[in-house]
Amino acid sequence: MSELVTLIMPIYNAENFLEETIDSILNQTYTNWELLAINDNSNDGSLAILETYQKRDARIKVFSFDQNQKPAIVRNFGISKATGDFIGFIDADDICFHDRLEVQVNFFKTNSNVDLCGGFWLRFGKNVDYEQAYIKETNEELKLAFIYENYIGNSTVLARKKVFSTAVFNPDFVPMEDYELWTRIIMKHKLYNIQKPLIKYRLHDNNISHTIAVDYEKVKQSIQLKYVNTFGLVCDEEELKYLKKGLRVEQVERHNELKKIIVALHKFELFQKESHFFEDALIQNTINENLNFYFKRLRSYRLKFLFFVLNQYSSYFKILRFKTKVKFVVRSIFW
Repeated sequence: MSELVTLIMPIYNAENFLEETIDSILNQTYTNWELLAINDNSNDGSLAILETYQKRDARIKVFSFDQNQKPAIVRNFGISKATGDFIGFIDADDICFHDRLEVQVNFFKTNSNVDLCGGFWLRFGKNVDYEQAYIKETNEELKLAFIYENYIGNSTVLARKKVFSTAVFNPDFVPMEDYELWTRIIMKHKLYNIQKPLIKYRLHDNNISHTIAVDYEKVKQSIQLKYVNTFGLVCDEEELKYLKKGLRVEQVERHNELKKIIVALHKFELFQKESHFFEDALIQNTINENLNFYFKRLRSYRLKFLFFVLNQYSSYFKILRFKTKVKFVVRSIFW
């Protein structure tokens, strides 16, 4: 007997997209699934659509809240009701590729060390014509990348049931409660992103990102600070800001900005040497590539900054490519 998959779908005023989403689940090549369709007090025709589908297919189980709860609480309710060996998510406006569940279940069968997997998604809808999201693949890449970004698409997630026995969504981090949850799960479990599209992510005016009044950057920053503190790196918002720039190249910096990036990266490296929380080679390659990028495209030079690098961070000077070194030294002296 094949393993049962539970898919959890929160629904709020989704009548315009709901049938297409449910049909994409009904058309799955992997057929041993249950869909927990949870109506979050919709005031449109969503509940009537759900009840029609429930009558057609016993695998669809409909629940309904009398008061609006928001997706985090709704998903947690679904987790509490799930009976599957695997638990996954799909939003009511997204579309599963027909082989999504088959691909993910087969992946788990051949990768017993991985407990949660996601995958690529295609953005479509408002002003976008099928744009693919390219995301980090391995557990080590994800663990590092979570410092600055979420690379797990909620609607692509399927996980072994045990993952949610001790970790569920925290409503305090809406609308990025999924990001916060993945940062906790990765502390105990291995994650992976299958390198192919699993769902189509619909962009429209009623996406939660457009309907909830919240400071996204503030919520994201709080998640990232919580994450780095959890794995043992003590830093404040300012240090985290420049660490993120060091780990993911953003814009070409001036020398005073690059100085702060260097200091943040050095502190991070000292932590890594003590903890080995991340993969050493990944850290070294990331720092090497990113510093070469920044130094090559440096927008301002000062002799004082050259001395700062040579005297205190000579190891970073040594990793620069020859032409970048020459350019940095010459311009710092004669600029």
